[in-house]
Amino acid sequence: MSFGNEHFNKAMRDITAHRERSLIIAENNKNMLYMEHSFLADIDREIANTALKITKVFLKSKDVTENINLLKEKNLQLQRQRAEYISANNIDEAAIKPSFNCEKCEDTGYFEGKVCQCVKNTAARYCIDELNSYTPITDCTFDRFDVNNYPDTQDKNGIVPKAIMSKMFEFCKNYANNFTVKSDSLVFFGATGLGKTHLSLAIANEVIKKGYGVIYGPITHLMSNVEKEHFSRNSDTTTLENIKNCDLLILDDLGTEFTTQFITSVIYDIINTRILNGKPTIINTNLNLEELESKYSDRIVSRISGCYRIFQFFGEDIRAK
Repeated sequence: MSFGNEHFNKAMRDITAHRERSLIIAENNKNMLYMEHSFLADIDREIANTALKITKVFLKSKDVTENINLLKEKNLQLQRQRAEYISANNIDEAAIKPSFNCEKCEDTGYFEGKVCQCVKNTAARYCIDELNSYTPITDCTFDRFDVNNYPDTQDKNGIVPKAIMSKMFEFCKNYANNFTVKSDSLVFFGATGLGKTHLSLAIANEVIKKGYGVIYGPITHLMSNVEKEHFSRNSDTTTLENIKNCDLLILDDLGTEFTTQFITSVIYDIINTRILNGKPTIINTNLNLEELESKYSDRIVSRISGCYRIFQFFGEDIRAK
């Protein structure tokens, strides 16, 4: 995932702030423990002094080996006394150790001279949250999807919408439960108000719970962000990079955006890049394949029809009901 400076700085602030809080809490707990167990405080001071003496021996003493061995033996003796005292008094040492979110960098934000992965993950999550902030994603769950809203009688084409949508509902639940970064890409076709967005967001809810990075957005909003970043002076491409690289991308209402040569090329770039990288995408659209081809180009539609699983939604406008 990609992120901008704003998200990186926010991530670093949060991570280092957690480190500072953890250190303060651990130090307070240690002081309280020492007040109750003065022997432990004394022995910890002796151990610290022994380590300091070892350093001084290396710097000043001529007979390093003999003195070092004596200090090592004393240190081991102190460690044994400390362990016996802790065991005898049932002292929980975990309370006096800082509780870091990331054990690799200990919440410093850097590991082996480089930005730690925990910072990158946090910054990317902030970026995704920002992109999804305008979406009522938590309102659309599988529990709130009711197949009884679909007619259980045949339509003019001999199709029973409730039967089809019941299978669609089960498929989406299984897709979410078994999701991986190599899951199939899907296209949901159908008229307005048939549940395409609801089921897409229900999938997103479950996938997010598994710890995956999900970006959902009406195509108009996402393309607006991409266009602003592309033509701005700072040449930031955070949104486009995240759209292309997130674990699951959900493009809602494809075909409703204002089409330009730039937007068409961006949409192709997103679809093609994610196919090449094996990353799953869910596309919702009110248009069929022929209508999509007339709006865009045959190369976009050929990538979709050749690499996505295609599903048709049936029924009547649920939102109208």
